[in-house]
Amino acid sequence: MRLVLSEADQHRVRTLNAAEPVPGESLPRPDVLRTLAGLIPCDCIGADVVDREGRIQTNVTWPRWGVGSVDLTVSEAGPFVGIVRLAVDPAHAAFLRATGLTDCLAMEFRHGPERTAQLHLDRLRTAFSQRDVACLTLVWPVIRRLLIERPDPSMPDTLTPRELSVLRLVAAGHANAEIAELLYVAPSTVRKHLQNTYRKLGVTNRMAAAVQLSGLARR
Repeated sequence: MRLVLSEADQHRVRTLNAAEPVPGESLPRPDVLRTLAGLIPCDCIGADVVDREGRIQTNVTWPRWGVGSVDLTVSEAGPFVGIVRLAVDPAHAAFLRATGLTDCLAMEFRHGPERTAQLHLDRLRTAFSQRDVACLTLVWPVIRRLLIERPDPSMPDTLTPRELSVLRLVAAGHANAEIAELLYVAPSTVRKHLQNTYRKLGVTNRMAAAVQLSGLARR
């Protein structure tokens, strides 16, 4: 379907694209969940890391109350990877009845060999639409990064998460204009982040900064 976003929803998408992983954590901050709930209205939204037996290792929800965790890991076929709308999946009809939900929109990613990371948006009265599924598909790469990526502890503490993001994109060969488009910021903001990064790393150009990043990552 053709997805048309309002100005408010475009702002929410930009906000999600600019979000950074929580240092040392595998789950997004509650404000990220709140922004996603603005893009795809729901009664509750949560993220979990679940082991191979379906036990929740860590989780975060917004609002702080929740209607339960969507466990898609207990299946003879193995962990589910992707997006599923439970109301149209007969295999999850019993779960919806047991939790009092009308519908649940869920996505799951592998999180190493023994765990999966899950995101679930729950509705108590109304079902999700194809537009809701399209919106979740749009921000899939962002949510996947926030659920799986952990900032590298070998990186200097003096670099901010956004400076590290810019530096990693520089090391991947992206020009400033491309980085600005990927991060939804102005090119001048990218230049400012690079200037700060050069100063903190004691270098004078992007190639030297990228080389330092490569050396730090190998420690």
